[in-house]
Amino acid sequence: MDTKILIPLAIAGSITTGVWAVANLFFGEKESRTSERLKELQDPRRRREGKGDNNSMEGMLKAAAPTLSKAIAPTNELEQNQLKVDLANAGYSSPHAPMIFLSLKMISMVVFAVVGGGIGLIVQGANTNALTTLVGVAGLGFYLPVMILQVLISYRK
Repeated sequence: MDTKILIPLAIAGSITTGVWAVANLFFGEKESRTSERLKELQDPRRRREGKGDNNSMEGMLKAAAPTLSKAIAPTNELEQNQLKVDLANAGYSSPHAPMIFLSLKMISMVVFAVVGGGIGLIVQGANTNALTTLVGVAGLGFYLPVMILQVLISYRK
């Protein structure tokens, strides 16, 4: 294979891994309340420590999520319920899961558009082929979270 093919594939793979990691950060398994209480009983200092948001990036993304997801949020109740069902089938039953998922779609699209535009400019120069690359990679970034969600649903069935 040529490096012109391998480099974009490696970049797309690393971005996909990053998106997957962010999704697991938001939607990953949380400790149950029972295990939290057991740990509090083992170590009483945990009770005195407040439950603060230690991860500033997570807090920033949670604050920006409503704004990002509003642009592509489903407009009718049927689509909203279908998204909730799909997320629940994939194992994400948080009440904020649809908003975070839609925000993740927007962030993924923007990141892929920037990377695709950069690769298109570097490989093809400033022409319509570079613009086509940008649009294609941005579309891939937009639909990649949906594809990952479908894979997660199929693993759980």
